[in-house]
Amino acid sequence: EGGKLGAGWFTEHEKDIFSDAGYLITEGGGIAELPEGKKLYKVAVTEKTPLWIRLTATGIEGHAAAPAADTSVTRLIRALSKVIDYQPRIRVIGPVQDEFRTVAELEHGPPQWLDLAVSLRDLSFARNFLEDASQNAKVRDTLAPTVLHGSDKTNIIPAMAYAEIDCRLLPGDDQKQFLGNLKKTISDDSIKIDVLLDSPPTPSSPSKSILMSAIEGLARKYDKCPV
Repeated sequence: EGGKLGAGWFTEHEKDIFSDAGYLITEGGGIAELPEGKKLYKVAVTEKTPLWIRLTATGIEGHAAAPAADTSVTRLIRALSKVIDYQPRIRVIGPVQDEFRTVAELEHGPPQWLDLAVSLRDLSFARNFLEDASQNAKVRDTLAPTVLHGSDKTNIIPAMAYAEIDCRLLPGDDQKQFLGNLKKTISDDSIKIDVLLDSPPTPSSPSKSILMSAIEGLARKYDKCPV
């Protein structure tokens, strides 16, 4: 997937291979086992957009025996603290609403899942719902700090420190606006923000198509299950 050695390479150099393809089937779906012997056929019709960024802080290199009050490391930590506390807005896209409504209908609850967008306006319900990392990731952009780098020696204050963050944006969200909001959140012009990896927004596949009808037909025939 992706990049110079994956799907990106094929789209640039081998278009004839897929020029007559009607559908592309990839990862993301599956058959979920539900209580009472029920099964749920899940088909992923869209996905979040990856946006990897690097935050870089600079300062004067020095010895840790006499540390300055403000260093590259302390600036980076302050910026990361704000990033961790930042809570992107909640947004329920159509396919996510469909998934939770279907599960609620099959399992007879929770009733709030029947109209998730409305239910998440209730602060108590939203707090409990968002505590589940998987559920949280389905209704908002996420930011996960994954790489930290400063000094190679414990007694040396580095002139530069950086952190890399794996951000995932909901379909339709604007990357420039996201970065602008992040910059405002950090509120420190000395912190440099670089994009390490981005991707054009992924369009959603239609939930009604010949392929979807075939999957639904097989589910009903062999497992007597809704899709």
